[in-house]
Amino acid sequence: MIAYDLKKRQNHSSYGAIMESFLKKFNDSQDLSFKYEAHRQTITIFSSIPVTLISKNEYSSEQSILRFLNAERIELRDNCLKNLNELKGMNTLKEVDVRYSAVRNLKPLNKVPALSRIIITKNQFTKEELSVLNRRISIRVK
Repeated sequence: MIAYDLKKRQNHSSYGAIMESFLKKFNDSQDLSFKYEAHRQTITIFSSIPVTLISKNEYSSEQSILRFLNAERIELRDNCLKNLNELKGMNTLKEVDVRYSAVRNLKPLNKVPALSRIIITKNQFTKEELSVLNRRISIRVK
């Protein structure tokens, strides 16, 4: 349904509100904030509980619902995402900001083909945890 609507609708400026409503319903949580800035191709998600971005039903593509937005940047805040496999299918992502998130395993980022940068906080990850990243992915500490 979302894929069809994105193909047919010319103006995507309202998709932030649409996706936020969908994610709140899908995750059964009102404690979720979703911001989509189409002009910056940026997604920001805040949530105090882990968020699911991939449907687990029998008809699922097993890819992130956010893949349709073709975002180049995503900011994951608080505990919104623990498993980066939830970004599966977001092939246009160039930058992932995991500062202040509950993420521990960075290995799934190697499967994001366009990814070139990850943003973290100082001492957020050990050298061993960072060593799993492909060389094409630079690490920026903020």
